Amino acid sequence: MGAEARIQQVMLQDKVWYRVRLGPYHKMDDVNHMRADLAKQGIDANVVRRD
Repeated sequence: MGAEARIQQVMLQDKVWYRVRLGPYHKMDDVNHMRADLAKQGIDANVVRRD
């Protein structure tokens, strides 16, 4: 996909989960394009803004 990705391991309710973080993106259009590409592959994505 050409995106910079980072993987974060977290424990939630005694289970290991992995968060995959993409970005940073400077334009919301780029974010929406990536979310659409992920959705086509059945991957739900949430946007987290960094202030």
